[in-house]
Amino acid sequence: MNSKDFYGINFPMNIAKTHKILKKYYNSQRFQEICVLNTFQGIEEIAGQKTKIKVQNAGLNKIHNYFPVEHLPFLQNFLEKKLNNIIFSQIYMVAKKNLKIKNNFYIDKSLNIRIHYPFEVEKKSKLTRQIYRSINLNNFKEAEKEMIKAKKKSLSYILDNNDKSKIEYFNTINESVCLHSPHRDTWFGHSTEGINLWWAITPAREHNGLMLFKDVYKFNLEHEIRPAYVKNKYNLGKTTIPNVEAGELLIFDPEILHASRLNTSDDTRIVISGRINEKKPKFYGYSKENKEPFWLFSEDVKNKIFNKEFIFKREKKNIVKIKKNKLKNKIKSINLKVKLLPKNKYKLCQTKLIKNLKKVEINFENFKIGLIKKNSKFYAFNRICPHLKFNLLNTEGEKNHVICPGHGLKFNYLNGNSTCKKFKIKTYQVLTQKGNCYLKT
Repeated sequence: MNSKDFYGINFPMNIAKTHKILKKYYNSQRFQEICVLNTFQGIEEIAGQKTKIKVQNAGLNKIHNYFPVEHLPFLQNFLEKKLNNIIFSQIYMVAKKNLKIKNNFYIDKSLNIRIHYPFEVEKKSKLTRQIYRSINLNNFKEAEKEMIKAKKKSLSYILDNNDKSKIEYFNTINESVCLHSPHRDTWFGHSTEGINLWWAITPAREHNGLMLFKDVYKFNLEHEIRPAYVKNKYNLGKTTIPNVEAGELLIFDPEILHASRLNTSDDTRIVISGRINEKKPKFYGYSKENKEPFWLFSEDVKNKIFNKEFIFKREKKNIVKIKKNKLKNKIKSINLKVKLLPKNKYKLCQTKLIKNLKKVEINFENFKIGLIKKNSKFYAFNRICPHLKFNLLNTEGEKNHVICPGHGLKFNYLNGNSTCKKFKIKTYQVLTQKGNCYLKT
C-alpha cells in the first residue's frame, strides 16, 4: 500500500510523513560487516595498527578514545572512496527487494558518511574551518604531517560566503562541533520526492540520534538563506528520535524536518546515508545552497556502471511548487520595558491573563524568560538555549524538562541542569500575590 506526501507523490512502504526501521533487509549482515571492516582498515591506514587494535578491542563506538577528532576528515574521505560503489549497489538492492520499487529510478550520487564524537570530545578539537578547507584528504597515510601543512596553509585561506555563513551561524570556528540544525533536505538543494536511507554503523539512540519533527510536516516553514536551517520562531511540536541499533536501516521522508542530536552520550555515532528518487528529480525553488546535481540511473547501478552521470539542474523547468499550510506561533508574549536584574521582584501581569495557558514568553530588555505551567504552578527560566540560542519553548517538553529544538538538549526547568555538563540555564521563582503574577530573581 502506498501513501502520498504533500507533492502528491506515491511512496512505497507508507514512508511519506513518517519513518520505518528495517532490522533485516537485503544482505544486511554482510553490508554491516563490510562497512565496519573498511572503517577498521581506514583507522589502520591513518593511525597505525596499534590504534586499530585498541578500537577493535573497545568497540567501534569508542573510537573517540583512541583516534583524534581532527583526523576524522581523513577517515570519512577514505570510507567514501572505498565504499561509494558498494553503497550505491546496496541502495539499489534495498529499493528493489525491500521498498518493492518496480520501475527504474535515480540514486543521488552525493552520499554522506558522518562520524560524530561525543560533544565533550568534539568541543576540544582544534580543527578550524580554514584548516579543514586546506587539508589534502588523500594524504591520509601522513595525517600528522598533513595537518601541520594544512595549519600553515590555513593562515592565508580566504573564506567564501558559505564558510562565513556557517561560522556565523554556529558562532565558532571549530569545524568538529557543527551539527545539522532542523531542516528539510530540499532547502539544501536536494531533490523533492526523495526517500532517505540512513544506516547506523554504530547505535544511534536518544542522546546521539536523528531528531524528527513530524508535527510540522504539513506546514510551510521559513528558513535561513545560508545555512538553510529553520528560522527560530516556530513551535516544532514533539521530537521523535528513532532508536536505531548497529546495522539497522532507517528509511524516512526527507521532507520531515530533521536535525542531528547533540551527542551527549559516551558513544561515537557513525552513519551512512543515501537518497533515491522514483522519478526524474525536481527541486524546491528557494534554496541558495550549492548542490552538485549528479545522479545515477538504477539500471546502470544494477550493471555495476558507476561513472555514467545524469545531471538534473536546479533551474526553472525543474522547480516544483509546494502547497502547505502556514504555521502560526500561538505562544503568548508579554513585553516588559525594563532590564532583568538580580535580587529583584518584577510584576509580569494579572494572574487571570495567563491562568489558562501552558506556556508564556516574558521579554525583558536584556533577557528572554519562559514560563511553563505544571500542576497549576508556573516555573520560570531563561528560555534561550546557551548552545545555539534556540527558543526552549518551541518544542513540546516532557516531565520537568524543556527540549531544545535545535539539537535536542533537555533542560530541567526546576534547577536549570541539562543533559550536557557544559550547558545550564538560570531558573527563577514565580509568585502569585493579590491577583498578580511576579518574577523573583
